[in-house]
Amino acid sequence: MKNLTMLCIAFLLIGLSACNSQTQQSTNQESIAETIDAENFERLFIEKGGQLLDVRTEYEYQNQNHLKNAVNINIDGNNFGEEALNSLDKNKPVFVYCAAGGRSKLAMDSLNKMGFKEIYNLKGGITNWKAAGKAVE
Repeated sequence: MKNLTMLCIAFLLIGLSACNSQTQQSTNQESIAETIDAENFERLFIEKGGQLLDVRTEYEYQNQNHLKNAVNINIDGNNFGEEALNSLDKNKPVFVYCAAGGRSKLAMDSLNKMGFKEIYNLKGGITNWKAAGKAVE
């Protein structure tokens, strides 16, 4: 009886662990929402294509470099939300970044809740992108 109880507890813990790891990747079972380093961000963008979203302020975007072809929608502005994001395709990958990764993480979470299927957040933001020697405009 004791062995059966221990076995049941082990299966329960394994099940909970698997469930927890799935929800950490994404809150929507049908989507991908991940924070990745500059190398993987660049590789996946080249492989998959998609939409590049800079969520910094307009001033940061224009005066502190940005990634080529990035669309600028300020996450802290009044226009960040469903209306502003209607220009993006929910079924195409979205690659999002900011200065250091915090705002883009919030944006990734918002995009995920809005039903975007595949979102990648640049770990460390454009700061780490530049430190890795990646191209900016």
